[in-house]
Amino acid sequence: CAAGLALGSISYAAFSLYPPGPLYKVPLDIGQGRNSVRCTEEHDWHSELRAPRWTSKAAHFPGVPYDETTLLVVDVRCLEKPTTASSIRPQGWAILPVFVDRVVDSGLHQLPLFGGTPDNESLSAISKAASKSAGEWQRELGRIARERGLGIVSGGSVTVTLLDAQRYNEYERPEKLPPQAVPDRVRLPQQFIST
Repeated sequence: CAAGLALGSISYAAFSLYPPGPLYKVPLDIGQGRNSVRCTEEHDWHSELRAPRWTSKAAHFPGVPYDETTLLVVDVRCLEKPTTASSIRPQGWAILPVFVDRVVDSGLHQLPLFGGTPDNESLSAISKAASKSAGEWQRELGRIARERGLGIVSGGSVTVTLLDAQRYNEYERPEKLPPQAVPDRVRLPQQFIST
Protein backbone atom coordinates (compact mmCIF):
# COMPACT_ATOMS: atom_id res chain seq x y z
CA CYS A 1 0.00 0.00 0.00
CA ALA A 2 1.01 3.63 -0.32
CA ALA A 3 0.17 6.77 1.63
CA GLY A 4 0.51 10.49 1.10
CA LEU A 5 0.50 10.44 -2.71
CA ALA A 6 0.35 13.86 -4.35
CA LEU A 7 -1.98 13.00 -7.24
CA GLY A 8 -5.49 11.67 -6.57
CA SER A 9 -5.58 9.28 -9.51
CA ILE A 10 -5.60 5.50 -9.91
CA SER A 11 -2.09 4.36 -9.03
CA TYR A 12 -0.14 1.16 -9.40
CA ALA A 13 3.32 0.06 -8.34
CA ALA A 14 6.07 -1.53 -10.42
CA PHE A 15 8.49 -3.68 -8.43
CA SER A 16 11.92 -4.36 -9.84
CA LEU A 17 15.37 -5.40 -8.76
CA TYR A 18 18.47 -3.29 -9.16
CA PRO A 19 20.75 -4.54 -10.55
CA PRO A 20 19.80 -5.14 -13.35
CA GLY A 21 17.26 -2.28 -13.19
CA PRO A 22 15.90 -2.68 -16.73
CA LEU A 23 13.21 0.01 -16.32
CA TYR A 24 15.80 2.70 -15.63
CA LYS A 25 18.31 2.10 -18.40
CA VAL A 26 18.50 4.29 -21.47
CA PRO A 27 17.43 2.89 -23.83
CA LEU A 28 14.80 0.88 -21.95
CA ASP A 29 15.94 -2.74 -21.59
CA ILE A 30 13.06 -5.00 -20.62
CA GLY A 31 14.54 -8.00 -22.47
CA GLN A 32 17.53 -8.37 -20.14
CA GLY A 33 15.49 -8.03 -16.96
CA ARG A 34 12.29 -9.74 -18.08
CA ASN A 35 12.11 -11.70 -14.82
CA SER A 36 12.98 -8.73 -12.63
CA VAL A 37 9.88 -6.51 -13.07
CA ARG A 38 6.41 -7.04 -11.56
CA CYS A 39 3.36 -4.76 -11.28
CA THR A 40 0.44 -4.62 -8.92
CA GLU A 41 -2.55 -6.26 -10.57
CA GLU A 42 -5.44 -5.80 -8.15
CA HIS A 43 -6.65 -2.63 -6.48
CA ASP A 44 -8.78 -2.22 -3.35
CA TRP A 45 -11.42 0.10 -4.79
CA HIS A 46 -12.49 1.12 -1.28
CA SER A 47 -9.08 2.65 -0.56
CA GLU A 48 -8.41 6.36 -1.02
CA LEU A 49 -6.78 7.47 -4.28
CA ARG A 50 -3.94 9.15 -2.36
CA ALA A 51 -3.51 6.07 -0.18
CA PRO A 52 -4.07 3.09 -2.49
CA ARG A 53 -4.09 -0.45 -1.23
CA TRP A 54 -3.14 -3.16 -3.68
CA THR A 55 -4.48 -6.65 -3.10
CA SER A 56 -2.39 -8.46 -5.71
CA LYS A 57 -0.70 -11.74 -4.94
CA ALA A 58 2.92 -11.60 -3.93
CA ALA A 59 5.47 -10.80 -6.64
CA HIS A 60 7.98 -13.63 -6.91
CA PHE A 61 11.51 -13.01 -8.18
CA PRO A 62 12.98 -16.49 -8.67
CA GLY A 63 16.69 -17.28 -8.51
CA VAL A 64 18.01 -13.99 -7.13
CA PRO A 65 21.65 -14.64 -6.23
CA TYR A 66 23.14 -13.11 -3.09
CA ASP A 67 24.57 -9.68 -3.86
CA GLU A 68 24.77 -7.15 -1.05
CA THR A 69 24.09 -4.32 -3.52
CA THR A 70 20.69 -5.66 -4.66
CA LEU A 71 17.80 -3.23 -4.15
CA LEU A 72 14.05 -3.67 -4.40
CA VAL A 73 12.74 -0.63 -6.28
CA VAL A 74 9.08 0.30 -5.82
CA ASP A 75 8.02 2.77 -8.52
CA VAL A 76 4.52 4.22 -7.99
CA ARG A 77 2.81 5.79 -10.98
CA CYS A 78 -0.71 6.90 -11.76
CA LEU A 79 -2.99 7.30 -14.73
CA GLU A 80 -4.42 10.82 -14.74
CA LYS A 81 -6.84 9.73 -17.47
CA PRO A 82 -7.51 5.99 -17.11
CA THR A 83 -8.28 5.58 -20.82
CA THR A 84 -5.10 7.30 -22.04
CA ALA A 85 -1.77 5.49 -21.67
CA SER A 86 0.17 8.70 -22.28
CA SER A 87 -1.30 10.17 -19.07
CA ILE A 88 1.01 8.08 -16.84
CA ARG A 89 2.59 10.30 -14.18
CA PRO A 90 5.13 9.45 -11.48
CA GLN A 91 3.91 9.48 -7.88
CA GLY A 92 7.30 8.58 -6.40
CA TRP A 93 9.66 5.69 -5.78
CA ALA A 94 11.16 3.86 -2.84
CA ILE A 95 14.06 1.50 -2.32
CA LEU A 96 14.91 -1.30 0.07
CA PRO A 97 18.14 -3.31 0.28
CA VAL A 98 17.14 -6.93 -0.34
CA PHE A 99 19.88 -8.48 1.80
CA VAL A 100 20.96 -7.62 5.35
CA ASP A 101 23.67 -9.63 7.11
CA ARG A 102 23.80 -12.07 4.17
CA VAL A 103 20.08 -13.02 4.38
CA VAL A 104 16.91 -11.59 2.82
CA ASP A 105 15.62 -8.67 4.91
CA SER A 106 12.28 -10.43 5.44
CA GLY A 107 9.57 -8.36 7.04
CA LEU A 108 7.04 -5.58 6.68
CA HIS A 109 8.79 -2.30 5.76
CA GLN A 110 7.55 1.28 5.51
CA LEU A 111 9.72 3.24 3.08
CA PRO A 112 9.85 6.95 2.15
CA LEU A 113 8.93 8.00 -1.38
CA PHE A 114 11.33 10.04 -3.48
CA GLY A 115 9.75 12.32 -6.08
CA GLY A 116 9.77 11.58 -9.80
CA THR A 117 11.23 8.38 -11.20
CA PRO A 118 14.59 6.82 -10.37
CA ASP A 119 17.50 7.02 -12.75
CA ASN A 120 20.20 4.44 -13.30
CA GLU A 121 22.98 6.64 -11.88
CA SER A 122 21.11 7.30 -8.60
CA LEU A 123 20.28 3.62 -8.20
CA SER A 124 23.91 2.71 -8.81
CA ALA A 125 25.08 5.12 -6.10
CA ILE A 126 22.41 3.96 -3.65
CA SER A 127 23.11 0.25 -4.24
CA LYS A 128 26.70 0.77 -3.06
CA ALA A 129 25.29 1.73 0.36
CA ALA A 130 22.86 -1.20 0.56
CA SER A 131 25.02 -3.33 2.88
CA LYS A 132 25.34 -0.63 5.56
CA SER A 133 23.53 -0.69 8.92
CA ALA A 134 20.17 1.12 9.04
CA GLY A 135 21.68 4.26 10.61
CA GLU A 136 24.57 4.36 8.15
CA TRP A 137 22.11 3.66 5.31
CA GLN A 138 20.00 6.68 6.31
CA ARG A 139 23.06 8.97 6.44
CA GLU A 140 24.41 7.70 3.12
CA LEU A 141 21.00 7.90 1.46
CA GLY A 142 20.63 11.48 2.72
CA ARG A 143 24.04 12.38 1.30
CA ILE A 144 23.24 10.79 -2.08
CA ALA A 145 19.82 12.50 -2.16
CA ARG A 146 21.43 15.92 -1.55
CA GLU A 147 24.17 15.35 -4.12
CA ARG A 148 21.80 14.07 -6.80
CA GLY A 149 18.91 16.44 -6.03
CA LEU A 150 16.49 13.69 -5.00
CA GLY A 151 13.51 15.16 -3.17
CA ILE A 152 11.31 13.26 -0.75
CA VAL A 153 7.54 13.33 -1.26
CA SER A 154 6.34 15.07 1.90
CA GLY A 155 4.51 12.47 3.99
CA GLY A 156 4.64 9.94 1.13
CA SER A 157 5.51 6.32 1.82
CA VAL A 158 4.94 2.77 0.68
CA THR A 159 4.59 -0.30 2.86
CA VAL A 160 5.92 -3.54 1.41
CA THR A 161 6.45 -7.06 2.66
CA LEU A 162 9.70 -8.70 1.61
CA LEU A 163 10.07 -12.45 2.15
CA ASP A 164 12.66 -15.04 1.30
CA ALA A 165 11.41 -17.44 -1.39
CA GLN A 166 11.45 -20.22 1.19
CA ARG A 167 8.50 -18.43 2.83
CA TYR A 168 6.73 -17.55 -0.45
CA ASN A 169 3.30 -19.08 0.28
CA GLU A 170 3.28 -17.89 3.88
CA TYR A 171 1.91 -14.40 3.16
CA GLU A 172 0.93 -14.63 -0.49
CA ARG A 173 -1.99 -12.21 -0.15
CA PRO A 174 -2.05 -9.03 1.93
CA GLU A 175 -5.15 -10.03 3.89
CA LYS A 176 -3.15 -12.91 5.40
CA LEU A 177 -0.87 -10.49 7.22
CA PRO A 178 -1.34 -10.41 10.99
CA PRO A 179 -4.11 -7.89 11.78
CA GLN A 180 -1.86 -5.89 14.13
CA ALA A 181 1.20 -5.94 11.88
CA VAL A 182 3.33 -2.83 12.36
CA PRO A 183 5.82 -2.04 9.61
CA ASP A 184 9.51 -1.72 10.36
CA ARG A 185 10.29 1.99 10.09
CA VAL A 186 14.08 1.92 10.46
CA ARG A 187 14.50 3.01 6.85
CA LEU A 188 12.24 6.06 7.23
CA PRO A 189 13.96 9.43 7.76
CA GLN A 190 13.47 10.67 11.32
CA GLN A 191 11.16 13.52 10.23
CA PHE A 192 8.66 10.88 8.96
CA ILE A 193 8.34 9.18 12.33
CA SER A 194 5.90 10.78 14.76
CA THR A 195 6.10 9.87 18.43
